[in-house]
Amino acid sequence: MEQVFEQLSEDSKDFWTPRSIARIPQPTPLEFYRNYVSKNIPVIITNAMDSWPAMAKWTNEYLVDTLGETQVTVDVTPFGYGDAVVRHSIVHTWHPLTHPFQTTVGTENVFVMPEERSMSFRDFLAILHDPCFDGVPSIAMQDNNDLTPWIPVNPLHPQVEKYPLTKHLQPLVVTLEAGETLYLPSLWYHRATQLTETVAVNYW
Repeated sequence: MEQVFEQLSEDSKDFWTPRSIARIPQPTPLEFYRNYVSKNIPVIITNAMDSWPAMAKWTNEYLVDTLGETQVTVDVTPFGYGDAVVRHSIVHTWHPLTHPFQTTVGTENVFVMPEERSMSFRDFLAILHDPCFDGVPSIAMQDNNDLTPWIPVNPLHPQVEKYPLTKHLQPLVVTLEAGETLYLPSLWYHRATQLTETVAVNYW
């Protein structure tokens, strides 16, 4: 099996995976889709934010003066999973609540959903994001044997002894400068680290 993975790794490098991430000026929609989106290849766009007022206005002094007293919510994610799905048994949560009830209730008007779940398709698109972070896996998976665990490899410390196939990895390293935009396609495993005080805007 390892030989198969070795061949797959070599083929992907020869025919698809870029050896480095290209830096280009803002492309036309056709160029962007044809050369990068359709091929699932990342790219750095150097001037996509030139027209943003924030590029000139956002200094430390401006942000402190404008937002210095604003309360913000900080999510601490030591393992990087954020809002990802984690193992949890609903039965264990509900079990203590079932003891006071000795009668069987009907299903009519019992199952309800939050108000924000009843929305137009236009509003739905605004919250649509990577299925790794929504509730679908907990509904779709019926057999634990079908579950695929999250990638355990740290690209900075791949642990070749524990995960021998990581010796075939060739990570791509890029440094984004102020005003640059990285297009990162789906299914590209990645890690981000800031080198200085940084404000980043992400779109999913």
